[in-house]
Amino acid sequence: MWLRSSTGSILEGSVRKACNKVRVTIQLVDAEQDKHEWTESYDSSLADIFAIQSALYGC
Repeated sequence: MWLRSSTGSILEGSVRKACNKVRVTIQLVDAEQDKHEWTESYDSSLADIFAIQSALYGC
């Protein structure tokens, strides 16, 4: 999944699942320079999936 902004940056993300664990990774990429500006990963069990959602949205 990705989203291009009007500033020339791309926000891309992925979700991977293995057994009862999930990893969400988000990256901000400068599209003009093809350079990663920021990356963050969140790991959790599926039982705590809403904790990751809260962390992503800053709740």
